Amino acid sequence: MYDLLIKNGLVANEYHVLPLDVAVKDEKVVALALHGALDEIHATHVIDAQGKYVLPGGIDPHVHYDISISEAMTAQTPVAGSRAGLYGGTTTYIDFSLQAGEESLLESIQGKMAHTEAQNPHADYALHAIMSGDWPLKNAEMIAEAISGGVMSFKFFTTFKGSPSIGGLMSDDGRIQI
Repeated sequence: MYDLLIKNGLVANEYHVLPLDVAVKDEKVVALALHGALDEIHATHVIDAQGKYVLPGGIDPHVHYDISISEAMTAQTPVAGSRAGLYGGTTTYIDFSLQAGEESLLESIQGKMAHTEAQNPHADYALHAIMSGDWPLKNAEMIAEAISGGVMSFKFFTTFKGSPSIGGLMSDDGRIQI
């Protein structure tokens, strides 16, 4: 039994558009078959995509949800932002954790993940890590651990100084070259 069967659609991948049905179980595509080949298998939900394209979910690689850099960047929550993204086909987003002051890199990542999980966003997500200002040099030693935990990119401000309300964001060349 499948959780979802999308029937009669035109399935698009990077090479072709084919007339296929798509079966989903536990949030994963588990079968692609010619139209009608999966009709005998029960599905909890069935969507007739006749005349429509069936595409993989999109990824928004740069969002700012609840990040204390500016008022605008705290205005949208992961719940509202992910819901809006789903309407446009975005099933995954990549947000930012913000290490500031003496906070450790790992603490900032763990804090952002806990804050996001507590809100139950509607989409999958990942994080970029911002290391701002005169961050403690011990944070450079935490980059490998952050990567092993799934954070694959790090942002350093080289021209944006920030504001008095959020402190200095710009990192000097010496810290970035470590």
